[in-house]
Amino acid sequence: MSGQNILKKPAGRAGGIFNFIPTRYVVAAMCFFGIMMQYTMKVDLSVVIVAMVCSAPKNTSEPQNLNDVITMIPRHEEEQDVCPVPDDADTSEVDEGEFEWDEETQGYTLSAYYYGYVATQLLGGRLSEILGSKVVIGPGVFLAGLFTLLSPLAARLHVAAFIATRVLVGAASASAPVPWVAILTCVPLWIHIVMGVGYCWIAYTMLSELPTYLSNILHFDLQASGVLSALPYIFTTLSHIVFGYLSQWLRTNGYISKITAYRIFNGISAVGSAACLVTIPFMGCNSTVIMVLLVAAMAFIGVYQGGSFISHVDLGNNFAGTTAGITYTMLNSMGIVSPSITGILINGKQTLSQWAIVFYMSAAIYLATWTLYMLFGSADEQPWNKLPSEDVHKTKKEVV
Repeated sequence: MSGQNILKKPAGRAGGIFNFIPTRYVVAAMCFFGIMMQYTMKVDLSVVIVAMVCSAPKNTSEPQNLNDVITMIPRHEEEQDVCPVPDDADTSEVDEGEFEWDEETQGYTLSAYYYGYVATQLLGGRLSEILGSKVVIGPGVFLAGLFTLLSPLAARLHVAAFIATRVLVGAASASAPVPWVAILTCVPLWIHIVMGVGYCWIAYTMLSELPTYLSNILHFDLQASGVLSALPYIFTTLSHIVFGYLSQWLRTNGYISKITAYRIFNGISAVGSAACLVTIPFMGCNSTVIMVLLVAAMAFIGVYQGGSFISHVDLGNNFAGTTAGITYTMLNSMGIVSPSITGILINGKQTLSQWAIVFYMSAAIYLATWTLYMLFGSADEQPWNKLPSEDVHKTKKEVV
């Protein structure tokens, strides 16, 4: 959404009995709750899918509990590539989900939300520039909630119907002529997008697949999986706040330049999270250390908020809605690609070695995108951001 439309009247006041509250605070609060609801609908499936699907295909020789599942694995694989069920785990009764979806199908259902989410990013950004953000956010959140309510019925009807509702949920979640050619051929904008792709690859891999990993690999029960899944994001949120403020404070006080801050905080985010992820496979089945590493990885991910997270505004604030639409279309595409590839990699192979590939690949992608930003990134305003009226005013001033 365009910042220039949200804060058009920063000195205004809320109406009615709340007229003592500055308008910008009211708008910020509404945006917060709107985004909170949108994120709730985005991540809910990642947690509940663990309970929705059965742990093994239903047949006449269906295993009765988790220990039976383990005994079906060849002995050498059990010893080397899977984690044993903890002794204190209750394996006498395991509630099986009602849907027989393999890991690849689960990957597609987890990524379905982002097909609609991506498809409407650019449209939503442009509409926010023209009509204002409230016209886009309110109806979008309402429709997303409506389609979410229909999801259980659709899932029981057919997996394709369920995927369709997730696409619709994502689609509902979102002036001067636009210099399209100049924007679309802007190298600094694309480098900013590339950096964000690395960030989103890890973020969406964890967002979509972490509950599955905790349940199938570390054998946490469903309730613990839901609670523990929230820990990395609590630390990510704290990291966002702390490092976003720290970056702004350093720049405002003139200690470092904007581009230097972006490079430093981008680097901490990429190198720190990558180091944590590549260490996880070496920890074997030590669930405590692995959980600490996952939390640390997501805390490092949050450092990106102090880096080039919203650099598209630096490059062209007059077209912030449009550039945000382009940027988040590309970034949120990782919500489609990442879970799908993860689902393919671990399809029928819930083993330590397959998940190691997921972690190594995520780390490599983020490091590669950060390297490109270090070489070619920029925070300077681009020539295409100049409005025609500004150019005319400048010309008149030069003539005088």
